[in-house]
This record gives sequence, C-alpha cells and structure tokens, in this order.
Amino acid sequence: MPHGPVSILLLPSAFHCLDAHAMAARLQARVICPAASRAVVEKVVKVDGDYAAPPDDPGVCMEPLEGASNGEGVLVVQTGPRVTYVVGDAILAVPHLPGFWGLLWRLLKFTGEPAPGPVWLKRAVADGTALRRHFERLASRPGLVRIIPSHSPILETDPAGVPLRATTRIQG
Repeated sequence: MPHGPVSILLLPSAFHCLDAHAMAARLQARVICPAASRAVVEKVVKVDGDYAAPPDDPGVCMEPLEGASNGEGVLVVQTGPRVTYVVGDAILAVPHLPGFWGLLWRLLKFTGEPAPGPVWLKRAVADGTALRRHFERLASRPGLVRIIPSHSPILETDPAGVPLRATTRIQG
C-alpha cells in the first residue's frame, strides 16, 4: 500500500457493499456508511459508524449531500489551507473509452466530463435544486486542490470547476 495502511473503509451508499465484508476483513478496517444506508449495508458487513461520526480528526468532516436521498455525503479533508473532497458516486469522471463498448458508455453518459452518473441521479437524488446549490457551495470553498470520485481518476485540474460543470446534468 503506497500511502500506508487503510484504517477506514468508507462506503458511499448501499450500492457499494458487495465486497465490503472481504475488503474490511483483508484490510482490518472499520466500516463507515451513511446512516440512511446502514440497515442494508449491515446485511453484508458489520458497520462501525456512520457519516455523523467520522474519524477523530479536526481536519476531516463529512458533509451530507443536500438533495441526496440515500444519505451520501462528501468527505472533506483539510490539511492546512489545502482541501480535498472524496465524493463517492456523486461525481463520475471516467475518460472516454475506445471501441463499441466505449461508444455505448459514452452515449449512456457514463464517460466524459466529470458529472453525476445517470444511474446515481436516478437512484440517489430526491431534490436536484438542493443538490445543485450544494455543488455550487463545494466549488466556492477556498483551497480546493483535488476531488476523489469512486470510479475515476483523482481530479486535480480545475477542481473548483468540476462541481460547477457537474450541475448541468442535475435536473430539478
């Protein structure tokens, strides 16, 4: 592990608990998930806490995503003036892929510009207006240097622009 041992397995939602038991056991990590997803996640893996009680670190906090119906949030990590967001499924930033499957994924809006994925929007968003406002607030935080999505490379180029551009895909 290039960055040291993993002590917490952060599940963004119940959609991410398929192999959580094996990962938690292998890494000997505590499992944290949204309170709204806890009952479903606990059918697969023991949950040690929810987003209301993140690690005991003043530089780490969990902001529930306004407008999300599944309890997802944004983990905010601040080290000095530098801010990192861990956004789970709220932003998908998979590069376009070649070939037939790449075309299909592109047409279904699973690849390309960082934005909420279409499945996530359908399953996890109850209030698009509130979610857009929250993304706008995320973009305005001073010191934002990176965004870490679940299924994509780390985003370090224009991180403040990412949530702003992502609002174009949110209805409501």
